Amino acid sequence: MQFEQILDGFVFLEGPRVGDDGSFYFSDVMLGGVHRLSPSGKVDSFVTDRMSIGGVLLTHDGGFICSGGVGLEYFNPGTGERRMLDLKYEGEPLGQINDIQSDDQGSIYAGGTDFASIQAGKRPNPSRLYRIDQSGAVTALREGIAVSNGIGFSPDRKTFYYCESVEGVAVYDFAPDRTLSNRRLLAKFRGADGLAVDAEGGIWVADYNGGKVIRYLPDGTVEREIDFTGKFEGCLVTSLVFGGADMKDLYVVTAGDYRKPSEKAGRVYRARSDVAGQPTPKVTF
Repeated sequence: MQFEQILDGFVFLEGPRVGDDGSFYFSDVMLGGVHRLSPSGKVDSFVTDRMSIGGVLLTHDGGFICSGGVGLEYFNPGTGERRMLDLKYEGEPLGQINDIQSDDQGSIYAGGTDFASIQAGKRPNPSRLYRIDQSGAVTALREGIAVSNGIGFSPDRKTFYYCESVEGVAVYDFAPDRTLSNRRLLAKFRGADGLAVDAEGGIWVADYNGGKVIRYLPDGTVEREIDFTGKFEGCLVTSLVFGGADMKDLYVVTAGDYRKPSEKAGRVYRARSDVAGQPTPKVTF
């Protein structure tokens, strides 16, 4: 698999998504904002005052929803509309959210993460994994998460994959009522970051600490590893996403050491995959 660099000059990239027109969306955790790389090569930046955005989802009306320091925020580049989503759990506003993923019903799965403690070099306070329905109802699916990251579903929607970064890649049975049960580890390692599940059921995981992308089979077998450390100097892999008309364009975003933001190792790479990915459902809130 041959990767080409298509963008650089950023610090700590996350939240990759691909629009219907081929535009590539991503966030910069350290510099702030959600950015859009158009097929022509033009980069537009939005909500640049919002920091710590770890997840982005595209909406049916041409906008996006992003995570960040507190809760979730909606922005529409076409109309300029911007608003916080009014989301509460047990009467309290949602706190810091990292990665987010949508399901076929248009709900959002959002993992809490204590960014402030992490950036201060302290042990993060535990948080939760939530499901947020289009009605605004918020359900806690799991408690006690130290660092929440990538989320994905098997093609048959019977299995839920979740990067609980301190422990590794967790696997849950995903019931028709969209509850989780029977937790076990697909892979045990520290630093599991972004995640994407392909159309064949392979689980692609960004190994931040190892600087690699790993494709696991559902039984936990490592099918392949793509080592970025030896090919792309200074890059630690944070996340990845499939896109393109045939879903075989694989995008990988990178970062450097979050304690050294001046290094600007935030880049976007793209390659053609031999396996197609699954599209990410759009949402409406």
